[in-house]
Amino acid sequence: ALAKELSESLNNPRSMDFLPQVLHWMNCAGLYMPTAGNDWFIQQFTLAIDPENGAKTYPQIIQQLDRYGNSNPVLCILANVVIAEIYLNHDLFNASIERYDEALRGLYGFAKRIDQENPYSSQALGIHMTLGLLNERLCSNADLALKEFKDVVAIARRLNIPCYQYGTAHYH
Repeated sequence: ALAKELSESLNNPRSMDFLPQVLHWMNCAGLYMPTAGNDWFIQQFTLAIDPENGAKTYPQIIQQLDRYGNSNPVLCILANVVIAEIYLNHDLFNASIERYDEALRGLYGFAKRIDQENPYSSQALGIHMTLGLLNERLCSNADLALKEFKDVVAIARRLNIPCYQYGTAHYH
């Protein structure tokens, strides 16, 4: 039973593990400051995928996220990632891909600036890990994901951070 559950969690793109992981790495990049135990983005996501009411509430939640994301570029990236995950959970794959693409465009803009200013920093580590995760999530961007994970390994080595401290040992 456990093996079946684990294999389903690997095959199921609707994992609740992905969004907190992305938010964690965006926090490492200095682009996101979570609130302890009361993260608004996670709350909105959870409401939108709720088996009871999610199908009815997710369009309004997406509108809220879009309005919230319009206030600055970082919030726009975060909103697009959350909306992409909501769409994915409602089997709206094309809409999900569009939102991921928008999030990636914004994130690559920040990565370019960080790579010029301080390429071997925890901020660079966080942004490249986030880029790798998002590219990997799209599946069609496996080469880009691998490139980002290689950058993560190179940055971590330069910062003398062992693999187990940044969670990418499986990409090493």
